[in-house]
Amino acid sequence: KCIVSGNLLEKSDLIRLVVSPEKNLIPDIDQSLPGRGYWIESNRFTILIAQKKNFLLRPFKEKIPLVPNIIEIVENLTKKKIISQIALSRKAGLTVFGFEKVKSVLLSKNVGLLIQALDGSDREKKRMPVKNSLNTLNDCLTSAELGKVFGREKVIHCAILKSGFIEKIIFNANRLNNLKKPVPQCSNI
Repeated sequence: KCIVSGNLLEKSDLIRLVVSPEKNLIPDIDQSLPGRGYWIESNRFTILIAQKKNFLLRPFKEKIPLVPNIIEIVENLTKKKIISQIALSRKAGLTVFGFEKVKSVLLSKNVGLLIQALDGSDREKKRMPVKNSLNTLNDCLTSAELGKVFGREKVIHCAILKSGFIEKIIFNANRLNNLKKPVPQCSNI
């Protein structure tokens, strides 16, 4: 149940925040940390309402310091999660990177996910032969962040073959996009 809206939602649509032994709020991206916590809808608008109205402090009997940059922290943790999932798929031999290699894999194998860097050239992205049914992430990671996975300075194109990694990467990418979206104009904040 989201503490701000009161709506019952799936765990996948929520972020769990936990109180650490040092009495700080910690986002629990994997939803597995021990300790007392609560759930909040994983979108920028709801988190901003919670910060503005101090919803994050109400459930606890003692005063818990509210981290003002909680959205950025959750975004960074989610990006790290996406990068680690891509790295795991690479170790499993299910990832290809580089324009020519990705292009040839797209034409010959069952690719489940195409990731293109946020700061990559639009012209270069359009040259990639993408099927309409292929999952594509264009607005998730920068070329430098994607490059970390492969030990390169920058990587623009990355393809992941059909596997169990794809669902987790897409899940976290959707969560990241929900946090990045601009806040709608609303007078009740």
